[in-house]
Amino acid sequence: MDFTSPEQKPEENETIRSEHFWPTVSTQHYRETQRQHDGAITNARLKTALINAVIEVNRELADWQKAQMGLGYQQLVEVPAMKINEDSELCLLYQRTVYGYAHASLAERYRDFDTTPAGNKKAEALSLTIENLRRDAIWAIQRIKGDPHNIAELI
Repeated sequence: MDFTSPEQKPEENETIRSEHFWPTVSTQHYRETQRQHDGAITNARLKTALINAVIEVNRELADWQKAQMGLGYQQLVEVPAMKINEDSELCLLYQRTVYGYAHASLAERYRDFDTTPAGNKKAEALSLTIENLRRDAIWAIQRIKGDPHNIAELI
């Protein structure tokens, strides 16, 4: 008797487009870079998480985008930035931000499913992962804006 699960059908790649200024986001690239290609997350759930992340990131960067467009840049890729493997640093940071928020959102929903003692331990570990994903996304937004990583609050 074979107890292995059936081979997962590869999910179809979908592209999320927002305003002309921002780069598109690929569900397939997300799965490959975030190691979420095991079929546990449906394309519909992933697409929803990515769309919500794009909305959040675009809103967070709206003033910065307006300033760049005021300087004559019609797309993020046109804004002067360091190139890494021919890709704009700013586009890579945008992708990191969107993927981080989407991954954190998906992880938050995942931890709600298993409430056994083992599931509770997993949820605790996921909490740290979620915090790290959000922190990395916030740092990437700060880098895009040209702000430093540190945030200080008065107590």
